[in-house]
Amino acid sequence: MNQGNNDKLSITLSRLYSQDANDRVKAAGELGEIGTPDIAHKLLEVSYQDEASTVRQMAIQSYSEILGLDSLDEIIKSASTHFDDYVKLYSIMIMGRLGTKKVYQPLLDLLSTEDTKIQAAVIRSMIHIQTNEFAQDIFDLLKKSNETIIIRNCIEALSLWKFSEAINFIEENYFNVKQIDSELKTISAFYLSVFKKKYGIKFLEQNDVDQFVRVNINNITYKGGNGLLEASKLI
Repeated sequence: MNQGNNDKLSITLSRLYSQDANDRVKAAGELGEIGTPDIAHKLLEVSYQDEASTVRQMAIQSYSEILGLDSLDEIIKSASTHFDDYVKLYSIMIMGRLGTKKVYQPLLDLLSTEDTKIQAAVIRSMIHIQTNEFAQDIFDLLKKSNETIIIRNCIEALSLWKFSEAINFIEENYFNVKQIDSELKTISAFYLSVFKKKYGIKFLEQNDVDQFVRVNINNITYKGGNGLLEASKLI
């Protein structure tokens, strides 16, 4: 690293301890781009010690950006035991990005929590990893959850993993229920469309689907009836 880069790193690192929380957030984010492994421990310390949650969140993210898979142990620890729920959520998201099989069991352990926000984040991380190894666990959770966000995320995951064992359950408990949340009706239709079920396809073609239902495939977001139909053909 040349002198100019050294100076920039030193200045940015000093800003990590600024009295201005906004400046600390920016510095933590910038360190994720220019930081070196030898300063990563400072970001980890800040992720626990800073008084502002936004700074703690950015610090744990940048810590992992610098170290990559070498950050895994601390990220798993943070996701499980950090006192700040928002840092936990960030750490769970990072686990999905890292994607290694070493996060599989820790994610399953976190899935058993009673905290809906944590469960929802875990499912999204599982989706990001793009493996169907969690499919049965997600189906088991779907069968016992009453939380809309959990049901919605579970059905999306089972759709993307093309888990056919849930067809009858999703038909009976969501798609065919008259008084059902529009988001759940739409994501259920998407799931059924993945398996070429005519009634699911017809719903997406002919109804005003919930515009909040979006699925991401290969970094492209699909929404609306036509978008979800297109996405279902890619799975």
